[in-house]
Amino acid sequence: MLAAWSRFFRCRTAPPSWEPDRVEVLQSGALALGAGLGRDAKGKVIGRFNSLRRREAPGVRRVVFDKGSPAGPGDTHWQGAARWSAWIP
Repeated sequence: MLAAWSRFFRCRTAPPSWEPDRVEVLQSGALALGAGLGRDAKGKVIGRFNSLRRREAPGVRRVVFDKGSPAGPGDTHWQGAARWSAWIP
């Protein structure tokens, strides 16, 4: 994953950005799913992302699954921001 994304951080333009519009967390807090829109440096929607994160220790979370997909016809704006910070350790 690092090799695939590193090219975005070597260029002079801003890297893509993403923010979840949906976060679901197991009651135990052990796993969380985040999904949302990704945008290019100009703010254009370029796709959707889905990330599954696992809590390994207090304050330590690791991505265990990360997948992108094309944006759908209605994916032109944030559908209501959700925050990873709501995932309390």
